[in-house]
Amino acid sequence: MEKYIGDHVRKMVLVVACMLMLGIRTAPSSPGDQAKPNFILILTDDQGWTDVSHRSDPDFPDSKSDYYDTPVMDQMAAQGMRFTQGYAPSPFCCPTRRSILVGQSPARHIKHQDQPEVIAGIPMAAERARRRGEDYTSGWLQTYREQLTIPQAVKAADPSYRAAHFGKWDLRYDFPMPNEFGYDAHDKTYTTNHDGFMWRDDIREVPWRQSKDPKLMFTVTHNSIEFMREQVANNHPFFLQVSHYAVHLDVQSTLATYREYLAKPKGTKHDQPGFAAMLRDLDTSIGQLLEAVDELGISDNTYIFFTSDNGGRAWLADPDIRNLNYPLREGKGSLWEGGIRVPFIVMGPNIEPGTSSDVPVTALDLLPTIADLAGYQGELPASLDGGSMAAVLFNAGNGKVERNIPFLIWHQAVRRASQSALRQGDYKLFRVGDVGNERILLFDLANDINESSNLADQKPEKVDALYQLMMNYLQDVGAEMNRTR
Repeated sequence: MEKYIGDHVRKMVLVVACMLMLGIRTAPSSPGDQAKPNFILILTDDQGWTDVSHRSDPDFPDSKSDYYDTPVMDQMAAQGMRFTQGYAPSPFCCPTRRSILVGQSPARHIKHQDQPEVIAGIPMAAERARRRGEDYTSGWLQTYREQLTIPQAVKAADPSYRAAHFGKWDLRYDFPMPNEFGYDAHDKTYTTNHDGFMWRDDIREVPWRQSKDPKLMFTVTHNSIEFMREQVANNHPFFLQVSHYAVHLDVQSTLATYREYLAKPKGTKHDQPGFAAMLRDLDTSIGQLLEAVDELGISDNTYIFFTSDNGGRAWLADPDIRNLNYPLREGKGSLWEGGIRVPFIVMGPNIEPGTSSDVPVTALDLLPTIADLAGYQGELPASLDGGSMAAVLFNAGNGKVERNIPFLIWHQAVRRASQSALRQGDYKLFRVGDVGNERILLFDLANDINESSNLADQKPEKVDALYQLMMNYLQDVGAEMNRTR
């Protein structure tokens, strides 16, 4: 991994210096100027903003772990651009995974009024329904399948692109397979939390399990590397999504790594040796992937995106002990910052190494960004809630992401507690509860990252303006507002 970072930095510095001497722009080339770039999306599971050993925000000493070690992720941040305000589309895994694929908020594409109960369970239930000829792909399920996806966008930019998905898929409901959305290679079976050895959330201990392939992380990495080798050998540009099961519970790691953390002094915020070992093994597997990129000679033409599907758990065994996401509030399952703010790093050609950006971004931006960098010439759907990050990536982290909507928004209801959040500028409006029985809170994230000071009573005009934006959007997309199941 150190070789990858060192060689890549030296190459990039030389390339950029030559370009500047020759007066060549450092923004992306036009579609015909060079070989199409490759794209790798590394998506971890339940990794919190502070579950790294570098500062997710250089201005916040507490935005890193005081116990975990992630040397590969740290070097990725040193090599690329870290976004201090990177967000997941949802505080839960399945909605985020559906959102990333099509660049839309879950409010647009996860509804339940036309969802038969038979498909709310396991994939075999859906398969039995298929055999009986039941129609469960009407309504939002069918509409979702008609949306533009990342693999389809890169192939529209250039038919020579190949796409693959390895690891946790977990789209649930109608249990579609990756090939239905444009992926050429995948795990062949539908993969869920349970394929990554999940245990129930109500266990009040954090048991550790030894494994030579914890959470299948080395298998996922191996399959990903083999796909890359094949594409390079056949001169195909590619989009590769590597969706790890780690660090979702249960806790698994190699024995050697576990012993290392048993011997390490525990931190004040983080202190679970099993979890620390699982995260470190995950970090190692990501390092193997990046080393393969370097060995294949494609590092100068490959963009790598790294993020998590939702925020980390606020606690592991005892919720009364501490908040593992501090200085963020709460964690997975909530729309407080701890549930949606996540590590977010981008590295690749013409991205200045070691930069950080305070521009708020979301995984909804991945589709339009990748389409932009791949040279997609069509008109992107008006239903996209994300925008291209290119203007920020190639401007040292400065600038703005232009989206169809001038705010970031999160929403869930029906099967989970109804809650919505909207961020515009530094202000975040948070709505909790069913309509008619809701709490409205307002926070200034620039001065209150912990969301400890509710400004709703002090700034009623700001509340009214943001609430109107929120409700207009949710009404326009037909979002369901109340918990009904």
